[in-house]
Amino acid sequence: MKRVGKIRSWKLKDGTVAREFKERVLHKKARGVADQRVNEIWNNMKAIIVQIVLKICGRGRTGKPKGREEWWWSDGVQEAVKEKKVVFK
Repeated sequence: MKRVGKIRSWKLKDGTVAREFKERVLHKKARGVADQRVNEIWNNMKAIIVQIVLKICGRGRTGKPKGREEWWWSDGVQEAVKEKKVVFK
């Protein structure tokens, strides 16, 4: 399964970004809502919102954090790290 980065929704806290988002959503949602069922309207709005947020805010990076590769450590080092984590909890 391909890992996908989180949407950077925190950017919507900025006033100019939030205004741009609101304008784009309001512009797109006005099309053909009258003759749709509730679930269709919901799914369409969800798709519109996600699409616009991705365009405006983008996605974060994915993958394993740097410096967290432990597979090459010896058994003694892994045991010491486990003990250290237990002590500091």
